[in-house]
Amino acid sequence: MRQILRDIQNDYSPFLDYFFGVILQAYRNLNDRLNLVQDKPLSATDLILTTLTQELKPLSRSELTALIPQYSDITIKRALSELKKSQRIKLIGKGRSSKYILKNLKI
Repeated sequence: MRQILRDIQNDYSPFLDYFFGVILQAYRNLNDRLNLVQDKPLSATDLILTTLTQELKPLSRSELTALIPQYSDITIKRALSELKKSQRIKLIGKGRSSKYILKNLKI
């Protein structure tokens, strides 16, 4: 039994890779948000396009509102409507399950 326990060695490198990856991603997100605050104010449409580019997945209006707290829900709704009319974003789904994605991205 003791021989078996001696032969088993734990490899912590996958956990450490994952853990440091999560920390690195958190610092990158923080840096991006701080740069948005420090730089000149961007319009709601620019922030929506930037957020959709960074996320690379469809986002709902409520998710966009949470990710872009400096603009109200109504402003984001208005900007989404403008982007949809100019065909820069695409609406996926209807009603509560509707999500937005950049026009040139395929899911």
